[in-house]
Amino acid sequence: MTTLTAVSRERHGHRRWQHYRRYEFARGFSLCSLVLAELDELTLSLPFGFIERHDRLVPVAILGRAGGQCLHVGAQGQWVGSYVPAILRGYPFRLIRTEDGRLVLHIDEGSGLVVSAEDEGEPFFEGHEPSQALQEVKTFLENLETSRQQTAEACAQLQELELVQAWPDVDDETLSKVPHSAPMPGLLRIDSTAVAGLDGTALERLNRSGGLQLALYQPLAERHLAVHAVLERAHLQRHEKSAEETTAEDYFETDDNLSFAWED
Repeated sequence: MTTLTAVSRERHGHRRWQHYRRYEFARGFSLCSLVLAELDELTLSLPFGFIERHDRLVPVAILGRAGGQCLHVGAQGQWVGSYVPAILRGYPFRLIRTEDGRLVLHIDEGSGLVVSAEDEGEPFFEGHEPSQALQEVKTFLENLETSRQQTAEACAQLQELELVQAWPDVDDETLSKVPHSAPMPGLLRIDSTAVAGLDGTALERLNRSGGLQLALYQPLAERHLAVHAVLERAHLQRHEKSAEETTAEDYFETDDNLSFAWED
């Protein structure tokens, strides 16, 4: 259970926090938000698409299919793959914007990673000041937030130029145009035909915003959906081998709704 609490000297001055060693916390995430700053590395390892949230377009790394199964978390909680999305690397911390616009560092006290001063771990504070480790976490998340704002501007350009489309299921007519079927309902993808038809002025605007990078990389990243098919088979085989000891629900911790790793 997620229990986000603002980090403060009064509450955490005599406590420590531990780095996560497994990715069990991400097992229920089918999607997680991404930012432009990580796009080069992420595109080499993970598929991504877009969702609409509060009428805004948001890019998301695709980690599984509908049902809350993260295909990149192995049976022992290890990450399967070469790149871990930035928002997951910030766990168990999150920056939350207050009503007056300030960004305040919070920690998930339900993570089991907040411990007493007698336990091993990083101190939250050294005297009256945040510890070096805590400052590094906050800087990482602040950089992530800065890139998230830039990503929002890029996505606004994609919307304005009408460069995204529904991700159709593959049939005989669309197979040659869409190499992989939609991983889950509601996902959007780049309309490459629309991108190719942009004039020079529109391309320049798109490039300045960072939207051109998203438009070019997203179709390339779709090839990683083939890896997802392999991972799905591996999870199924793992379940079949241990069927007498565990159920699919125990192993996958499935849910009827889509799950998101989100930074709001």
